[in-house]
Amino acid sequence: MAADNNNNGGANEEFIQNAFAARGVGNFTPLQATINGPSNLNVSGNGTWSANVSNGDGPYNYTWYRRAKSFDGSTYYYQVGTGDSYSGSASGSTDFDLRVDVDDSNGRSGIGFRSIIVGQLDTPPPCEGNPTPIICVE
Repeated sequence: MAADNNNNGGANEEFIQNAFAARGVGNFTPLQATINGPSNLNVSGNGTWSANVSNGDGPYNYTWYRRAKSFDGSTYYYQVGTGDSYSGSASGSTDFDLRVDVDDSNGRSGIGFRSIIVGQLDTPPPCEGNPTPIICVE
């Protein structure tokens, strides 16, 4: 790995580390999982989110989890689906978090997170200071 660092700027570091891990030396590098989709929903809105993996070997296994936002940390994630995408709806005006756990064919895993804000799109902004007063609330 030092030679790769010196000669190639570490371009092959992940490949080298995973080759050792496949033979029982060290750990695999984690998968880089991201969630794409809306960050804001109306109170009665629906959304679809998809998972992307930037480093790994498919096929992938996906498990989706959701939890209501809680400032005291009292809510837990619960499983809401499998597959490379998840569709869900707002539950009242409660913000929520999404998590996707991903495993690849080599036993590597990764986790992606996304926070969803609910309700900010439902109410137009106030007229005062709004540059487009046609869509505001008096």
